[in-house]
Amino acid sequence: MFPHGQGQAAKAAAQYIDLFARAFGASGSAGEQGGASQAEGPGAPVGSGADQMSFHPPEAGQGDRALMQGPIRLAGQRLTLMDSGAPHDVTFGMGVSLTVQCATQEQIDLLWEGLSAVPEAEACGWLKDRFGISWTITPERMTELIARPGAWQTMTTMKKPTLADFR
Repeated sequence: MFPHGQGQAAKAAAQYIDLFARAFGASGSAGEQGGASQAEGPGAPVGSGADQMSFHPPEAGQGDRALMQGPIRLAGQRLTLMDSGAPHDVTFGMGVSLTVQCATQEQIDLLWEGLSAVPEAEACGWLKDRFGISWTITPERMTELIARPGAWQTMTTMKKPTLADFR
């Protein structure tokens, strides 16, 4: 569920779908660039989309077709976004984050620029977006990279991962 008021799930879905389609291309493959989201692309609703979406009833006062929950696919992974129909004080912590592995610095840069909204929350590949969701953006070969001499110390000084700094 999204903090900071209602109506955020649909906004988050739109932002995430657009961003991941630009970062990972239509196939959802981390190695492929470009291409807009297609019906079965990385940011497409799961299945036919509309049949799996549920909306708050009009009497809930959330506006016309306010999303209650709906599955989307980001970079080949299924996520279900949910939004409450009532005010709540839910917040998220950095202890739980969505992890995205990137093949290129270009993907890291694009996701970082598109997601990071709280600069003081940035550390070692972690960031927080404007919806309060924490993300970990890492290189695909992070285990290999971090095993190199001095790499751990280098990583602890980074906010956004920079592949060239691990070489």
